[in-house]
Amino acid sequence: MSDNPLQIVSDYACPWCYLGWLRAKKLADEVDIQLIPFQLDPSVPAEGKDVGRELRARGLDLDAAQARLQAMFAEEGVTYPTHDELRGWNTGPAHLLAGILIESGAGLDVHTRLFEAYHLQRAELSSLDTLADIAAEWGATREQVEQIVADPDGGQRLQQLQDQLHRMGVRSVPTFIRNGQGMQGAQPLDVIRDFATR
Repeated sequence: MSDNPLQIVSDYACPWCYLGWLRAKKLADEVDIQLIPFQLDPSVPAEGKDVGRELRARGLDLDAAQARLQAMFAEEGVTYPTHDELRGWNTGPAHLLAGILIESGAGLDVHTRLFEAYHLQRAELSSLDTLADIAAEWGATREQVEQIVADPDGGQRLQQLQDQLHRMGVRSVPTFIRNGQGMQGAQPLDVIRDFATR
């Protein structure tokens, strides 16, 4: 890993982050890429919450929004499903797991797999069972996942990072960071490439 990677501040719960990740990952042969965890809503309870109802209450046409997402994901070769119910999960445990797996030598596909689980499979990403199944793909045991998720220092590290990002001015995701500069939004690939390589 270089000392000046393209950092992508993201939350697995964010479809725009997933889209930005798919695009940026195509640049992995040109620039080192690093996902920086950010929780859009750290207060999501263990049982999750009805995100679809919240979005509709704000006046969002959920069907139209999903159709727009489907068209953009199709350009990336991903079939984004239509969901009648959108349930949100606390992504803190998934971020902790990804960090440990990456430190242990797993590649960037860990992040892709967690995005897929959340958005394509609508998996309960805060569930120990879900995370253990995913971690097993990289050779981690359920006991190791339990230790990662239960570590109180992990949650504290996430909060400290979140606070640091807020102080840097990060308020929305995805946010791309390189050379001390930031760029927000799931930008087209050529825009991301220009930002990453200039």
